[in-house]
Amino acid sequence: MPHPLIRPLLSLLLTGTLSLGASMAHADTFSTLKEGLMAYMKGEHSTVIKTLAPLAKTGNTTAQYLTASSQLNAKPPLRDLAAGEATLLKLAAQGHVGAMRDLGKINTFVKSPTNLPEAQKWLTEAAERGNDDAQNMLGVMLLSSDGGIKVDAVQAYKWLLLAAERGHVVSGLMLESDKFTPEHKAQGAALAKDWKPIR
Repeated sequence: MPHPLIRPLLSLLLTGTLSLGASMAHADTFSTLKEGLMAYMKGEHSTVIKTLAPLAKTGNTTAQYLTASSQLNAKPPLRDLAAGEATLLKLAAQGHVGAMRDLGKINTFVKSPTNLPEAQKWLTEAAERGNDDAQNMLGVMLLSSDGGIKVDAVQAYKWLLLAAERGHVVSGLMLESDKFTPEHKAQGAALAKDWKPIR
């Protein structure tokens, strides 16, 4: 089973992480990104870091994101949680939705102890920008949370419904939870109907 931070190329495309239009200005840049992506898809994190680190230093956000993800997912001694998280924080500050989502995952699954308030902050940022994975995680967190997060079934239903509408299978199943009352569902659905993503 893959690490929760690993996302295939399809996810990168859906979340807007991969900006090929901008990256194709130079054929060598595109070729390098392609090589790095293929290695990333295979879980060859040492190859990703070796291939994309030079491009990442030039400011290419796709290379930075994939390098950071590989630093987080690689086995020791290549694994570097501090460097990976630092890069994601910089990308998130620039509005990178995939980085926001992954910071939520790091604070939920990777850090010990976990930091759920920090996770909630980043998942909310990504969810508000339409990331269905973040919407699902946020909905689950708000439905049955601990660690300092206040349970909010109405907001949970809203986020799960929005994710389900975007095709997130787990969210669709979570909507059937008996923790939701008819009132929760009605209020959450109304909020989802009025919701608009941050652009």
